[in-house]
Amino acid sequence: MASTRLIADGGGGHLRVGFTPAASFEVLPWLIRTFNKARPDIFVAPTYRETAGQIPDLLTGQLDFGLLRLPVHTRRLATLVLASEGVVAAIPREHRLAGCLPVTLEDLAEEDFIHYAPVAGVEFQEHVAGYCNRAGFKPRVVFEAQHTYSILTMVAAGVGIAILPEWASRTSHPEIIFSPLNQIPALVDLALAWVAETPSNPMQAFIDVAHGFSSRSSQSAIAGASL
Repeated sequence: MASTRLIADGGGGHLRVGFTPAASFEVLPWLIRTFNKARPDIFVAPTYRETAGQIPDLLTGQLDFGLLRLPVHTRRLATLVLASEGVVAAIPREHRLAGCLPVTLEDLAEEDFIHYAPVAGVEFQEHVAGYCNRAGFKPRVVFEAQHTYSILTMVAAGVGIAILPEWASRTSHPEIIFSPLNQIPALVDLALAWVAETPSNPMQAFIDVAHGFSSRSSQSAIAGASL
């Protein structure tokens, strides 16, 4: 309670930040490192939460910030897009396609698919399914899972292939080969979220740092597009 009062008064304390796996590789470490330089008196306490779990925790004050996937279906939360990422095909190492990289969507038409369960990734799966339909097929789903790591486990076991957010390829699973799928454009979906009220001074400082990351990401994307 003492830390919470200090945050409200603009003094020392801690900020509670929820995050999904996608944020753990680059975004969250950069935010904490940069914020610590600006406000060493404030401790950032990260807590793993899926997007669906972060939203109620933000609204009830259990989290100060969330690093989550868009869309967020409530006007009570303000959001700032931080990163865009594409998708990859996750293929068992012993699969025939593992030696034919990069693969295309058409290459996957006859494969068994592992999908996110509807409650976990309905927008993502709808996005992917639309591009599969354009490629002339409907994915043959043999298993659904709520978490990316569960999907990766099933791919590694040879149950099927999966189309996943690009961050999944950073796990470097020894039994999985990852291939970019350039036919599906980058998804603008990783954002910082907070209750849309006047933030405390420490919270505003964290938001300012997040704006710095967003600007940095935008500049990198523009530079990459010009190469």
